[in-house]
Amino acid sequence: LANWGANILSIAFSWMMTNIGPLAGLVIGMLMPVMTLTGLHQSLSPLELMEMSNFGYSQVLVIEFWHNIAEAGSALGTSFFTKDKKMKAIASQTGFTALVGVSEPALYAVMVKERASMLAAMIGNGLGGMFGVMFAVKGYAFVWPNIFSIPSFLGTNLVHDLVILLIGMVITFVSAFVLVPVLNKIMSKRSTFAK
Repeated sequence: LANWGANILSIAFSWMMTNIGPLAGLVIGMLMPVMTLTGLHQSLSPLELMEMSNFGYSQVLVIEFWHNIAEAGSALGTSFFTKDKKMKAIASQTGFTALVGVSEPALYAVMVKERASMLAAMIGNGLGGMFGVMFAVKGYAFVWPNIFSIPSFLGTNLVHDLVILLIGMVITFVSAFVLVPVLNKIMSKRSTFAK
């Protein structure tokens, strides 16, 4: 059943990247935290490898890169704005692990408990994904997407690619970070922010 779901997602995402451009980045980006939470993000590897073999680059890999940045922004935003000392410690630690490519601790320890943080990460990743597809940010190597893999996203136009990648990182991180208190205020019922 999971294999069928993964195949359907891969086909749908491939079609979206071909036909609706930046909107595909927005949709895939917003779904990425939920996909990672359920393990379906692993189903994107064949799509990324197919992009690499056909085009020499992958745009979906970039959206996975933004995902880690958005998770870091949201977790660190949660740490910054919460009043719960335990959540503050957990969110700050998991925020840094997300920057190095391991977003699951932030997802399971922070996002599952704080719905506003999860939604902030989804929106931040969606905005980053849309920006990345709009400006054709590409991954040129099949790598674990994290801040140490930045060189793999730089092509022949080194300065342009680096500037666009850094702007996308800022958009993704800052939007996820800043949306945490905004969404929490809107959604606040069972939140650690009020404590």
